[in-house]
This record gives sequence, C-alpha cells and structure tokens, in this order.
Amino acid sequence: MSGDLNAGYVGALLEQYLENPEAVDPAWRTVFEEAEDGV
Repeated sequence: MSGDLNAGYVGALLEQYLENPEAVDPAWRTVFEEAEDGV
C-alpha cells in the first residue's frame, strides 16, 4: 500500500515538474532531468 502512495506522490511531483520545473525541490528536479536524459 505504501508503494501506491509513493507512486502517487512522485506522479504529482512529476506533473508539477512538467508544468514548472522550478516548482519542485532541486533534488527531485535532478531526478526528473536525469530520467529525461535516459541516465
């Protein structure tokens, strides 16, 4: 169950990041940027 909550949390952060990358914590921004780069 906690995995579902975490997935929802990360999904919400990703939506925020896609709308405005500056709106998310810099650590999460790095995670999403690296994912975009295929790292």
